Amino acid sequence: MELIITRVEAGVVSTYVHDFLKEGDELTLRGPFGEFYLRDSDRELVMIATGSGLAPFRAMLAQLRESGSGRKATLFFGDRRPFDLLYYEELLELERVLPDFTYVPTLSRTTAEDQWTGTKGRVTDMIQKNIPDNAPIDVYICGAPAMVQSCFDLLTAKGIPAEHLWYDKFD
Repeated sequence: MELIITRVEAGVVSTYVHDFLKEGDELTLRGPFGEFYLRDSDRELVMIATGSGLAPFRAMLAQLRESGSGRKATLFFGDRRPFDLLYYEELLELERVLPDFTYVPTLSRTTAEDQWTGTKGRVTDMIQKNIPDNAPIDVYICGAPAMVQSCFDLLTAKGIPAEHLWYDKFD
């Protein structure tokens, strides 16, 4: 089992993980209990994440790879600077081995020293630019509540039915 746990100021779990938990410590975990999982569908798959919201998408992409699915999938992943991009090389490799997968990282706070030649801007900018109105897609969104809500509002305004949108807000 792999977890992606971002430090949250005064967060009980993230403080414990980052400040006290040591390699080799034993944990007892329960779950998962959520409803954020890949649904069986023939529609194109769009995944939208920022920061540690990438975690469930790694599992979904592994599921697509292992099943031999030919389902078209795009991951829009937003963060601030190049060093913030989690699993960057792994996702580039997945883009090479999954024939219908596209990885679109976008950075919102690059500086000249970053020498970033990729996409710049917020993940919502990528959604606005790349998702056509009334697209026949399934969309999964994971990350900070404000980002998730912004994407949900943007996609429903573009005519994507709410029943084709699933999300997990990190509260």
